Amino acid sequence: MALFELRRVSKTFTQRGNPPFKALDDVSISIDAGECVAIVGESGSGKSTLARVALRLLEPDGGDILLDGESVLAMPQGVWNQRRLSVQPVFQDPSSAFNPRRTAQSSLEQAIHQCVPREPAAPRERALELLENVELRPAAEFLARYPHQLSGGQRQRLGIARALATRPRLIIADEPLSGADVSIRAQVLNLLLDLRDRDNIAVLMITHDMLVARALADRIVVMHRGRVVEAGATRDVMNSPTDPYTRRLLDAVLAVDIEP
Repeated sequence: MALFELRRVSKTFTQRGNPPFKALDDVSISIDAGECVAIVGESGSGKSTLARVALRLLEPDGGDILLDGESVLAMPQGVWNQRRLSVQPVFQDPSSAFNPRRTAQSSLEQAIHQCVPREPAAPRERALELLENVELRPAAEFLARYPHQLSGGQRQRLGIARALATRPRLIIADEPLSGADVSIRAQVLNLLLDLRDRDNIAVLMITHDMLVARALADRIVVMHRGRVVEAGATRDVMNSPTDPYTRRLLDAVLAVDIEP
């Protein structure tokens, strides 16, 4: 049984004066515990809509979302409020993901309080542990800092720490490397890989970058115009793509050796 599954999910947006836009069209994706899956495609392919539907920030028009084989859409709101703690987001822009009036400690403790009464550690000690886990050290020095006092890479690490506060089993990361320089991208990628290997946390990565997908993912799912056009093991998709759109994405990659 998959940890998390989108089963034949559809989502259409309507706007007055414009024809309906089908952002997701019969999309099915699954992810197992401890697995990294990359959703790849250009802007407008439906990737971010898929992430928002998976988090139930948007409700699908059709299909189902399953967590441990149980329909999320059929859960009473109170049940989902508890179960959703195991599925956490990491957003694209760490600069806008935090309240600028909250310190790192306050932001983390707000998330930690969502776990009460199942969180045994005191909030401050748990916040220190989370900062250590994402390698913001010495952790005590970061507690009192505000978002503007952190670098871009540090803010993204804080975003991952906040996602970890509820002890999730799945992190859904929507373009978390967009706009980051090479060193920050490498740091965040290595951190996500460490979380997978150390804590068996599954990662669903939304990205337009095939090289990021290659570095992180066990499997790649390619989306185009709201549909899945190709899916498979990372090595197979990178070296032997079957869909013309996937081949175009690979052709657009800078001249590098893409052999895993």
